[in-house]
Amino acid sequence: MPTMPTVVITRHLPAAALDPIRAVAEVRYWDDEQPIPRSTLLKWVAGADGLYCMLTEKIDVELLAAAGSIALATVAVLT
Repeated sequence: MPTMPTVVITRHLPAAALDPIRAVAEVRYWDDEQPIPRSTLLKWVAGADGLYCMLTEKIDVELLAAAGSIALATVAVLT
């Protein structure tokens, strides 16, 4: 059986958004309204296949180097 991809999620999500991801991937999930600490994010993205993050997370050369090859999804909320 093939292994599931690993996805890092950097902020609290409602179950309706989180459950479908958990059905198809191993999830490293920061379940908090406060931003994930940078050091934790850098550790978690190592070897991950995907990153589902908010605009508050800094996506830069350091993060991309820590991640290697990764797919990104950034979420923004307009009010």
